[in-house]
Amino acid sequence: MPFLDQHGKFPNPDLQFLGTREFKLTTKFSYRLPDTENAEFLVAPMETDLASIPGPLWGLAGPYGKQILPVLLHDTLCNDAKKHHSFEKRKRADDTFRVALGDQGNGKRDVSRIRSRVLWVGVSLDRYWQYSRLQLWTLVVPLLLLTIAALMAIPIISHLWLDNWWITAAIWLLVLTLVQIFGSLSKSDGLLVLILVGAAIAPPVVLIMALTVATTIILNAIPWTVLRVLPGVKQGPSPELGPTTVGRAKSAAPRRQTKPQRAQTVAETAALTAIDILTNPDDAAGPQNPGPSAATAA
Repeated sequence: MPFLDQHGKFPNPDLQFLGTREFKLTTKFSYRLPDTENAEFLVAPMETDLASIPGPLWGLAGPYGKQILPVLLHDTLCNDAKKHHSFEKRKRADDTFRVALGDQGNGKRDVSRIRSRVLWVGVSLDRYWQYSRLQLWTLVVPLLLLTIAALMAIPIISHLWLDNWWITAAIWLLVLTLVQIFGSLSKSDGLLVLILVGAAIAPPVVLIMALTVATTIILNAIPWTVLRVLPGVKQGPSPELGPTTVGRAKSAAPRRQTKPQRAQTVAETAALTAIDILTNPDDAAGPQNPGPSAATAA
């Protein structure tokens, strides 16, 4: 089993929310690459933001979910690569991340191959941005743009030839699907796969982000601007979020459940009255009649 905790079982990590998008891992687990003997990685407690995915793309892949264990593993390996400022260590972290997404040791938690490849494309482009920007702008981006242009030329040529928008759209979706299938079935983590899959997902990703930004501007920015312009409208300070503790502290004393008092029966009331008469005979006799006052006697 690739992912194991301290007890040899599939791990269930404990995360403490620190505010905004920051979390703290309080448990540790390990990961072993399949079909290897000496490739084992330890994930220790640390602070993390989980998957650094832009908010508009959370509909495609969120920062947590089935991929949470590979994400924590990837953060650990990326921290090690950052200490050594090593492009090769970061590439190994990205490739291990892709493998871990599809083989976690629990079939219910495995991420699909297509989504695994899409997430791998994202972290691989970030690798070039962090460690080799010259290669990114001189090699990766030009090849990516040329491939996108080639994929976009297919529906244009199809429409000029067939003059049917429905067939053109079907051909273009078929081409994008074949590229995604090729990327998901390929075991290579080379630049060719990165360029092909990246070019296939770039148009829908750009469209989704543009629609999300436009919707945010219409629903949030414009009303906020109008309210700021109106006289007499003041905005208070934003609340600060601190660490969130779930559950009751161990030092807290347990509550004592009080039992409801039972109503006294007639027999118990009579017995208590009898005991009171025997112990206080003067009170049981009742108040004595007072003698005549001095004014009455006169």
